[in-house]
Parts: sequence; C-alpha cells; structure tokens
Amino acid sequence: MDDAANLERINSAATITNDSDCLSNAKLLDRTQTDLDSDSDFFTEPPTLNSSSMITDPHAHSHESGRSERGEHARKPLSSVSQIVAHAAKGACSSYVLAFGLRGGVSFLLSLTKVVKGKAKLRDSLRFLFADYVFRFSNMVGSFSFIWKLVSNYLRFRESKKVSPPVSKRSSLMIARRNAFIAGSLAGTSVLFETYENRLAVMQQFGVRALQASYNGLKARNLFSFAHGDTLLFSIACGSIMYAYVMAPDTIPKEYNNWMVQTARVSRESLAISRQNNRRIENPSKFQPIDFDTIYDCINRHGGTNAVVALQQAATAYDARIRPDGTLPIVPCSIIHPTDCNCVSYNTALAFKIMSGIAPVYATLNFVPMVLLKTRALMANPISLPLKGIRSTIVSSAFLTAYVGIYMAGICGVRNLVKYEWMHQDHKIMYYILGCIASGTSILMEKKPRRAELAMYVLPKGLQSLFLVMQRRRWIYHVPGSETALSCLSFGVLMTFYQLEPQALSPLLVRILDKVIGKY
Repeated sequence: MDDAANLERINSAATITNDSDCLSNAKLLDRTQTDLDSDSDFFTEPPTLNSSSMITDPHAHSHESGRSERGEHARKPLSSVSQIVAHAAKGACSSYVLAFGLRGGVSFLLSLTKVVKGKAKLRDSLRFLFADYVFRFSNMVGSFSFIWKLVSNYLRFRESKKVSPPVSKRSSLMIARRNAFIAGSLAGTSVLFETYENRLAVMQQFGVRALQASYNGLKARNLFSFAHGDTLLFSIACGSIMYAYVMAPDTIPKEYNNWMVQTARVSRESLAISRQNNRRIENPSKFQPIDFDTIYDCINRHGGTNAVVALQQAATAYDARIRPDGTLPIVPCSIIHPTDCNCVSYNTALAFKIMSGIAPVYATLNFVPMVLLKTRALMANPISLPLKGIRSTIVSSAFLTAYVGIYMAGICGVRNLVKYEWMHQDHKIMYYILGCIASGTSILMEKKPRRAELAMYVLPKGLQSLFLVMQRRRWIYHVPGSETALSCLSFGVLMTFYQLEPQALSPLLVRILDKVIGKY
C-alpha cells in the first residue's frame, strides 16, 4: 500500500487470509493499470490554469492524456426522478459486479501462487472468490455508486427546475461544486459496509488522494508547489514505516507488518531482541536488559552452531562496551540473520528470494486489472499491452528487491560500524534514516507517475504510525466514528474534483472511477 492505493503501491505480497482483506483492498486500488501516460512533478502534473479560465469555462478541462472534455454539465440532467433512480440502480449493479470480479479475482489468483508452491490446495483457493470480504467490498462500491449517482443527478435535476434569473458563471461553478461535494460526502457513508480496519484503510487511502487533488488544484492556480515532492514524500513516509517495523511494529497494520517480516526474512524474535536492547540503551531505568536465554533460543531455532560462534565473536569484539547487566552496544548480525551469518551471502540470497517471491504477485496485480478494466485496449494491442505489463512487473519487482536489499545492507553496515568502533552503540534514529535512504534511492527505478502512486500508498501507513505514537503519548485522542466522517469528507473532495477538475486527480484514479463508478 494502500492506486488506491493500486500500488503496491511496496505494495504487495501479503499472506492471503481472511484477515488480510484490508491490505488486499489497498493493493487492488494501487495497481489496476500498467501504463500511466502522463508525467508528474509532485503528484500529477496538471495543466496550469488561472482564475479567469476557471470562471469562464469551468467545465472544459481535460486530461493531457487525451481525455475527452467533461464537466458537471457535460450532459443534460435526467428529466424525472424515476429516470434518476433507474440510472443510479443500473450504475450500482454494474459497479457491484465489476468490484466483485476484481476483488474476488485478485484474491483467487494471489491464492493460486500458494497452490503452485504446494502450500495450499486448489479447492482452498476457490473459497477466496466468495469470501466475506469480497461481498463487503462489493457492497461498499455498489452502494457508493448508487448514492453518488442518485444524489448528484437529483441535485442537478432540481437546479434545472428552478425558475430564477440567470446566475453568473462564477455562481454556477460554486453551485456545481457544492452539489458535487454533497453527493460525494453522502456516498462516502457506504464505507459502513466495511469493517473498522477497512474503514481506516479507505479513509487513509482516499484521504491522501483528496490532499493530492487539493495540492494539484493549488498548483494549477500557481498558488503552491515544490519539485520532486513525490520522491521526498515517499522517502519520509517509508522512513517512518521502517522505523516502526523495528521499534514500534504495533503502530502499523498487522497484515502489512506480517508482510514486511515475511519479505525481509528477519524473525520477530530477532526484531524483539534488537528493540529491547535499543530501549535498554536509551532508558535503562525503564526497560529490562535482554535475556541471553532468549537470544540462544532464537539462534537455535533459526540458525545453528555457526550463529552461536558468530555471536561469541561479536561479544569478544564488543568487549568492554558490554554493560554489566548484559546490554550490548548493538545486537549483532548473528542474531538478525542467524541462518547465514555472512552478511554478503545472506543479502545476495535474500535478493533472489524477494525477486522470485514478489514477481508472481505483481504479475497478478498487473494483468488481472488489465483484462477486466482494459479489455478493448488489450484486444486492440494483444502484444504491446502485455509487454508493458511484463516490463512493469519486472521493474516493480526490482524496485522492491532493491528497497529491502538496501535497507538490510544498511542494517548490517551499522552493526559492522559498531563492531569496528566507528560508532559507539545502536541508535534508533538510524532505522528511520536507513528507511529514508533505501526508499529514496530504490524508487528512482520507477517511472515518475508511478512514484506519486507509491507515495500515496505508503503515506497513510506512515501517518497511521505517527498518529498511534501521538495517541500513545496522549497528545491526541481517538473520536468514535471519526474514520467514517473523514472518509465522507475525503470522498466529498475527491468527487468534486472528479466532476469539475479531473485533471487534478491522478490519471490512474480517474480511470478507476470512470470504469468502476462511471461518469454521473
């Protein structure tokens, strides 16, 4: 993730269980297409507009990718309430079926990777087509489409029936914005079909996209902008996530943390030992020293004799820097990756494991939406479009491999710096810095528009971790129902831009809305 976030946006190969639907929803939104045909400076690069053009022709904006012109009044209002209800019901049925096919299809094909590896049976994979979370997701999308089309068209119908003096174009634009916001906000109540965890995911993913649209709207009016924001934002958010991965795993989504542990191949016991030792270093009066029995249990479970020898060698190297209570200056590599205590060979093998493990997942996330959302284009380009999908799969797999590889190499590097006394001891800020470096360099492998989508995927998780840390320290408090209210607000903003300024949204998100929800 969590363009929603279709990413995968690091977006990716979580263990498929009934509890993993939150992450899978974000994945599905994060990669529903393999070719983004516009370049971007920060999020999406919108054409420059001025206030006069917005007033004189508020409905003629279009995407630079060749999208046909559209606006709030691109077609005439429906002529009766019965037509409006029928139109909304038809759109809801279409959205429901498509959402069901996407959600169930992606879950099923992801589960097939387990079948291929011999970890599951085919009949077990079939149940993913009709799992509870598939119906919840479809209900949410279908009801959103119905409410939005119903309210939006009814408000336009009511405005068309008013007998009043002609209003200025500025007033007409304000009315259109108000109606679009009301329709989008009311449609946002559809998130109540989802579980609390999934409502949080929806709020996070679409909340950041509402911010993205607002930023692009300001940039289009030359009010605010900055260069290379996508890479910087991705780097900062990933730094927070990677810090949480080591120091505060309970502040990031459980499924996402499970996937990170699985991908990096570092055991939870090893991470817990490192976390406890680091906390003891910084606050010895509050935290207990690490238990060496726990260390040897971890090594014996995941490593062997070589790891024990390597730990003894590290202890000898640390020598006088080991405190009387047993606190180490830093937990050595023999505990972090006891299966292979040689850092070079371990990280080399890890890269191959990540690449081979994530490629099938990215292939699924690329080709399933391609078949369902771009059927006509696929039939017209049966060679070029699949080739783009293959290229996108390779690039995204290489990106994730580089991301994890750079981070783990940095973890080993810090431990060697302490071992040879270039550093005195472990510092928790290093895990944040390494996360920023690993993400900021590896993301350059992706195309610029893709970087924006990745940033949109990881930003909610970084913000969630920050929110929980602040809540834990009693700097802020949770308000019941706030996730639903914020979801409604986010959808209100998004649908306003979608109807009036679609160029302010990412092309990927517009395509998803066009295909899944439909115009009006």
